[in-house]
Amino acid sequence: MNLGTQPRMKIPVTCYLLPVACCLLPIFKLEGKRVSFRAFDFSASNFLNQDINLTMINCCDLPLPEGCILRPAIANDLWSIRRLVFGAKLDPTQIRWQQFWVIECVGKVVACAQLRNFADAQELGSLVVFPAWRGRGLGSLLTKHLVSQATQPLYLECLGKGLVNFYRPLGFVPINFTQLPRSLQNKFRLSQLGKLIIRLPVTFMHYPPNT
Repeated sequence: MNLGTQPRMKIPVTCYLLPVACCLLPIFKLEGKRVSFRAFDFSASNFLNQDINLTMINCCDLPLPEGCILRPAIANDLWSIRRLVFGAKLDPTQIRWQQFWVIECVGKVVACAQLRNFADAQELGSLVVFPAWRGRGLGSLLTKHLVSQATQPLYLECLGKGLVNFYRPLGFVPINFTQLPRSLQNKFRLSQLGKLIIRLPVTFMHYPPNT
């Protein structure tokens, strides 16, 4: 795998009152495929002399586009992740590369998503696919993979019925604000106020166990 090194940039994190945790992407049926690639020493961003197997998601019996891999993010991906997330005007909180998975194509990060960690839950967020790579199932692939990586009850927030229709076939179900764990109620409180006051089309979703 050929990893390109990108310059680190300090980008100020601005606060959005009503974050959006996802992006519009087509819906696909997902199946599993195993691949292998070189492991990283994440603390030093160096290669280890060992191979690891990761369960990858194969969409509609089709492989990832040629030259693409799904892998955990490394420190050098941070600039690319920020560019994707800020460009899509998504929730800018907890942009920590350690929480992200990325799809790299021809040496460039073209898609990303993360699991934000809270005391009693995880949130699937920052799902972005670079416009030129949309329509190939990458968003569904990342979503399904992060579902498999979750270690706590998994939730998300999305804006608009189109996103609800994207996540529902992947196993997520709409829930009421009161069904959210306390930590996420605190985070999504402004979104809930917007929903009540100005009818903001915000939907909270949960991935039920054993789905």
